[in-house]
Amino acid sequence: MRAIHHVWQKLALFAAAVCLLFASFTVYAADASAVSTLVSGGNIYVYVSGISDIQSGSTVQIGNVPCDTENISAGTVANLNVSMRTIILLDNSKSIPSGNHADIQEILNGLVANALENEQIRIGTFSDDVVYLCDFTSNKEELAAVVEGITYNDQETYLSDVLYDVISGLDSSDGVYTRLLVISDGADNKTIGYTNEELRSLIEDNPYQAYTIGTQGSNNSSELETMFSFSRASSADYFLLDGETSNEEIITALLEDQNNFCVRIVPDESLKDGSNKKILLSLVTSEGTVEIVTSADMPFGTGTASTVVETKEEPEEEEKEEDTGTDLPSLEPSGTGEAKEEKKDGISPILIAVIVIVLVIVLAAVVLLVVLKKKKPDFVESDKKEEEDKKKSEEKKAEKEEEPEDNTEDDTVFGGNDRPDSGTRKGNTKFLWGEPKEMYLRLSNLDKNGIIYETSIKARASRDGSAPGHVIHIGRKDADIVIKDDNWVSKSHCDITVRGKLLYLKDNDSLNGTFYGNERVHEEIPIISGGTIKIGRYHYRVDLID
Repeated sequence: MRAIHHVWQKLALFAAAVCLLFASFTVYAADASAVSTLVSGGNIYVYVSGISDIQSGSTVQIGNVPCDTENISAGTVANLNVSMRTIILLDNSKSIPSGNHADIQEILNGLVANALENEQIRIGTFSDDVVYLCDFTSNKEELAAVVEGITYNDQETYLSDVLYDVISGLDSSDGVYTRLLVISDGADNKTIGYTNEELRSLIEDNPYQAYTIGTQGSNNSSELETMFSFSRASSADYFLLDGETSNEEIITALLEDQNNFCVRIVPDESLKDGSNKKILLSLVTSEGTVEIVTSADMPFGTGTASTVVETKEEPEEEEKEEDTGTDLPSLEPSGTGEAKEEKKDGISPILIAVIVIVLVIVLAAVVLLVVLKKKKPDFVESDKKEEEDKKKSEEKKAEKEEEPEDNTEDDTVFGGNDRPDSGTRKGNTKFLWGEPKEMYLRLSNLDKNGIIYETSIKARASRDGSAPGHVIHIGRKDADIVIKDDNWVSKSHCDITVRGKLLYLKDNDSLNGTFYGNERVHEEIPIISGGTIKIGRYHYRVDLID
């Protein structure tokens, strides 16, 4: 029986290896994500960041129902009739330091000057309400004049109430990606108004990214952290005008949305029941296949294609086939119309490929089984040897039990390192503080869901924390934990030292610093497992797991 068990174990491993050889190559990119998912006119629009292109062969699945390839289309936001909308909300109170006025103007001018031709921008200032200085427009001269004319007044500002009202008033039914940029010195709760918790919940339930830029005052750390939490709730970046991050870096980060892709999905009629469903996008890119999961509330009944989100007009072909309402490039596999007809009438090429793979696996398994059967005596011989070893072991154990037990204690046995408090006796090693344990250090990104770094630590617990410990190097290159998705992280950014079950954090003179709480770290300091540190742009929860 044992021999047969070994055979099937090897068969299973072999089959798995064959499957891996035939499986398509998939890339799980940490920076690829769905930044916004909108439902418009019976269609679903998913805006994706972190990819360079989308190629034929990409697939979409809603719930457990695969979408027809002809119902999937994609293109860059730059090719849409309205690429995206940006709403800029500026706190123009005198609480904004005068030294930051020029920085704010430079950032706004940079966004306007580098905006896409078909991007619409709206600028407003706020105190306890919003005053829009212009409507949505793509006129760069008009927007530049608005930025030039901004003044700062003596007034109270209530960001939470203002942002709640702005988001509540937005309409995503046209399928256009809309984002917000808030510039302020922080957010706090108004005595009578929306709480910060209510605002965060609203942001999480809506498809709008809320970028924030904070200005530093004498005592506004708590208000800034609250405001930055709004960005984290929408999976957007946030910045602090503290001199460490240049205005050019902020502008570049905000312009990244211009490289987003829009994937339009026409869901099957059977799915249009109004329920919230998971959507799996397997997008074929030049780097490999990227899998992205999002969700959307399904439309009701028969929908029509949106007339707002569409590509720029192109000359019609002389012989244009039936108009399917597709306003983004199709993701259908390349080939002639005749080939597509054959695929519909005959057996699917994918099905044929699956059948071939299954036959290959079965044939390989049969060949392996025949080979292993010929070697069966080897297994039998191995089993006999195990039985003989087991029998000898039992005989030795019986002889040992027959020896008279020596109950006399000899104090001289515990000399030197064999004293009772050292945890050893008569040469049988026993560690007082436990056997060396396999522990793990885990960094969980609190600003980007699903990004977790983990490294193994082989360390022995120390009684007083004086042991040299195990040093985990964190940085952008050649480190135990390599953070590639944040260019604010230095090559050798910081170290976390594990001594026993205590953690110590030290910065390695990184450019953008390492923070614990709101304090910048320089020399080594103790931190707790479960605490929060900031490395580069993002906050991470640190956990020591054994």
